[in-house]
Amino acid sequence: MVLLALLTTLAFAASLATATRVPKGTAVGGDDEAAAAEAEPPEPAALAAPAEPEPAETDAPAQSPAERLVATMVVLNALLVGPVYVLGLANVLTRATLGRTVVVLSVGLLGFAYHRGLRPKALARAWLDCLLLPLRAAWATVRTASFTSIGFAFAVWFLVWTAIAVVHAPTWRDWDGPWYHESMVGFTLQNHGFSIVPLPEYLQKINGYQRLGEMSQLWFAMWAGRPMVEASNLFYSPILVGSVYLLTRRYTRDRVTAIAWSIAFLLVPGNARLLQSTMVDPHAAALFVAAAFYATEERLTLRTAWLAIVALTMAVGAKTFLLIPGFFLALLFLARLIANRRELGGKATAGTIALGSTLLIGMVCETHLRNYIYFRNPVWPDLSVDVPSLGIHWKGMAVLFDPDLPTTQRVNANVDASDLYEKIIAPAWSNTWGDHSWQIADYGPGVSWFALPVGLLVCVVVALVLLRDLVWRLRKRPVNDARATRTRLAAMLAVPVLFAYAASPAVYIGRYHTALVGLLFGLLAWVGSHARFRRFSEGLPLMLQLTAIMMTLWTPAARRYWLTTDQMKELWRTPSAEREVAERLGAPLHEATGLAREAEIHAGDVVGFDGLHFVSLLWNNQYSNYVAWLGAERDPLGKAEAIGAKWVCAGRGTVLGRQVAGNPRWVLVGWLEAERFSVVYRRR
Repeated sequence: MVLLALLTTLAFAASLATATRVPKGTAVGGDDEAAAAEAEPPEPAALAAPAEPEPAETDAPAQSPAERLVATMVVLNALLVGPVYVLGLANVLTRATLGRTVVVLSVGLLGFAYHRGLRPKALARAWLDCLLLPLRAAWATVRTASFTSIGFAFAVWFLVWTAIAVVHAPTWRDWDGPWYHESMVGFTLQNHGFSIVPLPEYLQKINGYQRLGEMSQLWFAMWAGRPMVEASNLFYSPILVGSVYLLTRRYTRDRVTAIAWSIAFLLVPGNARLLQSTMVDPHAAALFVAAAFYATEERLTLRTAWLAIVALTMAVGAKTFLLIPGFFLALLFLARLIANRRELGGKATAGTIALGSTLLIGMVCETHLRNYIYFRNPVWPDLSVDVPSLGIHWKGMAVLFDPDLPTTQRVNANVDASDLYEKIIAPAWSNTWGDHSWQIADYGPGVSWFALPVGLLVCVVVALVLLRDLVWRLRKRPVNDARATRTRLAAMLAVPVLFAYAASPAVYIGRYHTALVGLLFGLLAWVGSHARFRRFSEGLPLMLQLTAIMMTLWTPAARRYWLTTDQMKELWRTPSAEREVAERLGAPLHEATGLAREAEIHAGDVVGFDGLHFVSLLWNNQYSNYVAWLGAERDPLGKAEAIGAKWVCAGRGTVLGRQVAGNPRWVLVGWLEAERFSVVYRRR
């Protein structure tokens, strides 16, 4: 844990130095910087917004602490996960190689920042700005007597509560987490890279899905084990909150309203309930909204261009659902780069487009080209595609359209629009029509009832306004250039949203679309920037906050994702060695088996399995043992004994289960999962 803290702190310092703007020809950090103060009521000195340098015409624009923090966290994510990809693709990913690479890169970035003119004093002040940013936001809401302070206070409590759960509570008992998210981490650590793992079809998501979210989790798991594997979503939550703050701040009259929008986005159930899990949706949404913010900055610079490219590259590498909106955002941003080539410089623009395209295409190819090479199906394992006229015969687990199949066996799980509307405005947590129908709750009432339908309508309005401006220009009628520019930039938010929702195979699953909700918040704030809708912009985020809070507190026991007060008390009374396996605290595995696993399974020990979904439960808390699938063998127990397996785990009805039951060489340990799906045996 100490090594994790030291390496992450060094990487954060390097990222902060990289993200901090340095005016040309200036050594930042002296005492002669000019201050630019906002025309707002005075603040206590400790909480006052930091003075910003007044840039010359050739310098970068003044940088707000919020923007600096978002940029820093985007760079930090890239700095930590980039080496994981390079070393993982080469199958040389170890603690030593990853740690040394991050140290070398961090020191190099710090040296480069010093060469640019950034001095230690300025870096320390920027760091202090980041640390004080939450306090300044709290003070801004309190001093204005805004109802936003209610949402802010709840968000602070929720983040603290979640942080305790991440570090001290067991990994969350949810299907997808122990099924393939955490298993991606385990197999990557075990194999020192991204090599294809022999697995049954129902576990092929581990081989075939995007992995950037999981590789961000790997950074924490490698140095601190399972207690920190769920830390990634929470750690990168400043991007989640900050990107929506920045996106809406450009349209709002004051910081408090933008803070209200950002808190509302944090508390959207599809974000809030997953912060303490290995589910990647909040992390992916944060990166995508950050990419959209930088891509739509009114003053485009090479710095903002690269932040947009890096954030978008990581977003599409984290979540399949972001490929479609990411494609359209990338196209629009490409057009904008070309249109601004004179301001950016021709060679710089060409280089940015070339290298940026390489990053984006490379990230997509890492998943989909790899899938085609190994499985002859770029959309492996989910989708079967058969187009004989094009010579396409891609075999996968599910077809796109087949209403006779349950939602878990088909890709397009949408319902009729009229039916969806009735379900989306139904009372909270009341939907139970299908396998995943309850996840419609991830939108929350405020988004379902208002932000989603009105936001989609605004997307259409933006398109109509653009069309009107085009007609007026053709007819030589005057057009307000500033307003037209803002509309074009708003369209860069609207177009990805419209195409993504039109192509989505599961509109009702809110967590898949939280990134789009963030863009809709930006569009609604854009509407509120017009004088006649100003009250609308001030009241809407408050409503979204309060409905999200109610949704959180209304969560039924069967779906509760946060620890109750009694569970929190029990957590503190439970010895640390037992916390990760305690069923009463929500552990996904049988407690007695979990304790036996930690006592018996050590570094290098082999655990074999067959007929098991939650394969991540077979690794010890340090991910130091070896897990192998035995189901491809005619004699799986013989294979287990040949490879020296210390434990085997058998699902019900499997060949392995029949072989090991009653075998004198193997002794029953107990059930593996809390739900009692499969059984574990130890070798005598």
